[in-house]
Amino acid sequence: MRRIISLFLFFLNISFHLFGQDSTKYSYKYSNILSVPDLSFFNQVYTGLDILEQMDFEPLKNKTIAILTNHSAINRNGEHLLDIIKDVEDIKVSFLLSIEHGLWSIDDKRSKLIGRD
Repeated sequence: MRRIISLFLFFLNISFHLFGQDSTKYSYKYSNILSVPDLSFFNQVYTGLDILEQMDFEPLKNKTIAILTNHSAINRNGEHLLDIIKDVEDIKVSFLLSIEHGLWSIDDKRSKLIGRD
């Protein structure tokens, strides 16, 4: 599985270089294209969470959002998305959805699934 993901990312990277990354010529009905900080001077991989942190969560401010996450939603410093976003003002989280092994992983007691009997 790891090899398949690596190959996918490799081909995605090649396609960006072959076909260009300029998406400003497109318009979308329900989406906006945002400029992101240039982090190319770092020789590391940055996730979307890392980039949102660099932008001070500006694209999400004054919005109500739902978060679909699990235990792997961490930044490059090992901090979980929920621990980071709780301190950001002007973002209202209305739904918290979790997939695959729960919010904190299988055996963690911090979250508990409540179901109907």
